[in-house]
Amino acid sequence: MIKQEIIDRIISDVDILEVAKDGGITIAKSSRTRHWACCPFHKESGPSFYVDTATNTWRCFGCHSGGNVISLYRKLENDLPFPIACRNLAKKYLNEDIEDDYKPSNEEIEKQKEADALRIVLSYAQSYFQDCIRESNAGAQKAREAVKARWGEDAIDTFGIGYAPKEGFLAWAKTKGLDFDNLEAVGLVGEGERGKYAMLRDRYTIPIYDKMSRVIGFTARTMSDNKDICKYLNLKNSLVYHKDTSVFGINFAQKEARLQDKFYLVEGGPDVVKLQSIGILNTVASLGGAWTPNQLKQLFKLARKVTFIPDADTLKPGNKWPAGTVNVFENGRAALQAGFTVNVREIPVDYPAPKKEDPDSWIVDRGKFSQMREEEFIFWYCKRKYWPTPEGIEEFTTEDRLAAIGDICSLLMLIRDEDTQSSYLSSLCSIYKHNREWKDALKRSKTAAAAEKQEKERKGDLRMLHEFGFVEHDNSYFGTNKDGDEIQWSNFKLKPLFHIRDDFNPVRLFEIKNNNPETAPRLIELNMEEITSSSSLRKRLFGMGDYIWMAKDEQLIKLLGYLGRVTETADPIKQLGWQREGFYAFCNGAIEQGSWMPIDDMGILRLTAGKFYLPAMSKLNIDSRELYVNEKKFRHEKMTDHPTSQADFFAKVVQVFGENAMVGLCFYIATLFRDIVITKSRSFPLLNAFGPKGCGKTEFAATLMNFFYKYETKYEPLSINSASLPALSDYVGSVNDALVHIDEYQNAIDNRKVQWLKDLWNGVGRAKMNMDKDKKLVQAKVDSGIILTGQEMPTADIALFTRIIYLTFDKGEHTREEKQHFAELERFRQIGATHITIELLKHREQFKAAFGMAWKKAAEDLENALEDDNILDRIMTNWTVLLAAYLAIKDYAALPFTYEELLKVVVSDIKRQNSMCNSTDEVAGFWNIINAAVQMGELRKDQDFKIKLVGSLTTNKAKIDNWSQPKSILMVRKDITMAIYRKLGRSMDVNLLPKESLLHYLQIGPEFYGTAKNAERFKKFAPNGLPETVEKLDENGNMVGRQTLWYKDRPLCFDYQMVAERYGIDFETETGDEEKPPKDPYQMSDRELEEAGVPTLGF
Repeated sequence: MIKQEIIDRIISDVDILEVAKDGGITIAKSSRTRHWACCPFHKESGPSFYVDTATNTWRCFGCHSGGNVISLYRKLENDLPFPIACRNLAKKYLNEDIEDDYKPSNEEIEKQKEADALRIVLSYAQSYFQDCIRESNAGAQKAREAVKARWGEDAIDTFGIGYAPKEGFLAWAKTKGLDFDNLEAVGLVGEGERGKYAMLRDRYTIPIYDKMSRVIGFTARTMSDNKDICKYLNLKNSLVYHKDTSVFGINFAQKEARLQDKFYLVEGGPDVVKLQSIGILNTVASLGGAWTPNQLKQLFKLARKVTFIPDADTLKPGNKWPAGTVNVFENGRAALQAGFTVNVREIPVDYPAPKKEDPDSWIVDRGKFSQMREEEFIFWYCKRKYWPTPEGIEEFTTEDRLAAIGDICSLLMLIRDEDTQSSYLSSLCSIYKHNREWKDALKRSKTAAAAEKQEKERKGDLRMLHEFGFVEHDNSYFGTNKDGDEIQWSNFKLKPLFHIRDDFNPVRLFEIKNNNPETAPRLIELNMEEITSSSSLRKRLFGMGDYIWMAKDEQLIKLLGYLGRVTETADPIKQLGWQREGFYAFCNGAIEQGSWMPIDDMGILRLTAGKFYLPAMSKLNIDSRELYVNEKKFRHEKMTDHPTSQADFFAKVVQVFGENAMVGLCFYIATLFRDIVITKSRSFPLLNAFGPKGCGKTEFAATLMNFFYKYETKYEPLSINSASLPALSDYVGSVNDALVHIDEYQNAIDNRKVQWLKDLWNGVGRAKMNMDKDKKLVQAKVDSGIILTGQEMPTADIALFTRIIYLTFDKGEHTREEKQHFAELERFRQIGATHITIELLKHREQFKAAFGMAWKKAAEDLENALEDDNILDRIMTNWTVLLAAYLAIKDYAALPFTYEELLKVVVSDIKRQNSMCNSTDEVAGFWNIINAAVQMGELRKDQDFKIKLVGSLTTNKAKIDNWSQPKSILMVRKDITMAIYRKLGRSMDVNLLPKESLLHYLQIGPEFYGTAKNAERFKKFAPNGLPETVEKLDENGNMVGRQTLWYKDRPLCFDYQMVAERYGIDFETETGDEEKPPKDPYQMSDRELEEAGVPTLGF
């Protein structure tokens, strides 16, 4: 379950207008904080839907729906599950990753279903009441006029105010088929001697909303003038509404309250409606006069200040103070105790009021509101309860004065901050004098409070003193001196929890609590140096907060005798995934013997194999953004009771990624049982996904990672370019039998990283010094499956290319149908796929038993299919891994393709990869020959090739228009270039490839864009090196000049910069003596034309 404070932040901090626009809603008009549009949830011709940025809510008057930013996002995303919606909103709009670890019990699930059923009938009733207030009968008209006169034109629509008619509710409920038990449960229907009856009759109804803007009840005002009828009637307590916890107006108030860090607290719902209607949005009411601790606790999560606005009541005979004042006396004390800064804002009329005024009647606009002076509760309390003026204290007897000062000091004791408490005391002494009495009274209050608390904690001290030489009380340790007087050792106490056993870095877990009653206990981890040295312990604990060790090593040894009583020991899990003890660990639990076992709050995993420590998701580290960042991603999540089935998920992956998905899914399965696979393969390949930006390779990798890792809205794999080699090594070594993803491969990366990638094939990581043990050089072991993605083929080192399973992604544009399929896959990914991994792990023993024969069959089938091809052994072994994994798991996995289909794909991909290994040197040789041909003049620029700067390009492969800046495209005429390649290659005694093979290798390279879709013009040059020209005639056949001759051809298109850098060519230069540029024939004399061999122009 997502923490309520995070939900509160989403509701108040995520901009609902931005969410609406991102969801495709087009704003038609805006007025102040409301932005109107046609409703996206029903058809309409004019805008009846709005989002309100002040309250962060939405409403549609056409379909009578509405809510907060979360409900809007969920509806826009086709009823996306609530936890996923919260996570998406937090990530996209708050840039936060939020956790959702809570698994409700069956009892809680049933309770939630019951609550949902009650909210449904309340929602139906709300729609009914709103329809009724719009009717033309006398009761509805009277209700409309009353609401309009009291709160203005928009109140009915803004607050959802309705009308409960005298008759008709029961009949309407029957026609709607509503459950009358549920109607009775929420208090809308009662039952008497004459049967069932509607509780709300002839009243206008004001809905009570929860934080999620869901209707949970009603407060209803009678339209009758009969004084015997209760003016306001609230529904009874129910599963969704309770006076002890529900806060009226919270749905509209919470955003503004967070912005101002303040709530205005009034007595009744109508006061809230009035103040919110004039823009004082952070106004709420308890609907019961008294504010309960539960209500104040809710408010404290959103703001730290409250200002009470009491009714200005008349003083009734026999009372000392008006009722509104008494309410604030009591509620102000409760608010101080809850931790609020408390103020009071009174209606500025005579006190006591000659006639009753309340915020609803007196505050008609913001101008009136600004006339109200705000003062601090402590001073207001003194003035209203005891001394209207400072001089009034002198009229009290000594006894009464001391009693009053004691009462006020009891309020000061509720203030947690000592500086604030002292400041109030100084001000009170300055205003009312009698300094000594004030100070003594506060001191007595503190002493009494401490004595009461100390008495509660002293039990057991004598036994502890006798056994260990110290006592524990007030959340502190105390020893004694020679005279028997207590000497304080610390201002905290430690509760021993667990010893984490480790050869190099053993630690102990404790719960620590200091002597500040407001500080909550917290879980801490102490290493052996910190816990056995007074100076180290002092330094560590004080660095954590207000935890001070005051004693020496001698006293610490005594304390360790007590703390050493811990009886449980656990072993740390340093590498997630498969463990040799026979279970598979995620960061938040493990699957053992087919059962999922979660960790406890301390991160302790209790299995039949023993007790283990998983620190990442423990209470100690769960909220840290710096510690265990990657480990927290490797996490099993169950988002719903009915997650995506294995068959549906696998089928969708294949639907989106085609044949590549077949390979990818088998690589995932092989990785899941990697320790079994390498018993036959002796090595484990890397999976390479290559293709241009936007082709889907990263999403392909992210989908496979989804089987092990929690879904991330903004998926950011580790970059091999930017990450250091130690960081990369730590990453691939962090898991066992699981996938890791490394992105942005380029052939220009550091050679050390290329060598490191090659070593991963053998399961060998980076060599490093063992600083914990003997400081010798050790070779790290790698047990993960690596996905390597990038926009360049890994051909810088042919040895690396033979260690990968090579997949290409070359589709840059996708149809609407394909995009829809991907959106469906994305939804599956959001729900999660780790449950599929857990399902497959249940068949580990079956996989292990079948893998030997599976490997044998797969190897034989590949040999038979490729017997006429000279395939490199390493490539053959790599691909055998996938086929064997399929055969070993096929009876237990719902893979949407047959073995024969997979075999066909594997055979084709093996041939392609093998041929590319053979072609790498020949392609380089081709470009070297072509470069020589250009330098020798065998190939002429602008005639046989040209370099064209373009912003977009259309070829037979794709239309490319997403470049950030123009690119230099090398356009090569195929036939003439191939002829020159063969002619010059033979003269250079070079081993030449057949034309068809060479074209294949050129066209599968990353620098090749395709054959130009439209013909390009190339100049025709004369033997003298000048462009050939022909006569240009006018319409009468007279020669008016000359024009250049052009060839038209559809050239092969390459990225010139990539070709130049990869193969070291330069087509921009020529060899030979420096020459003057040729003169334009139209600027030549007849003699120059004759010397140049160009016919003279005849006119």
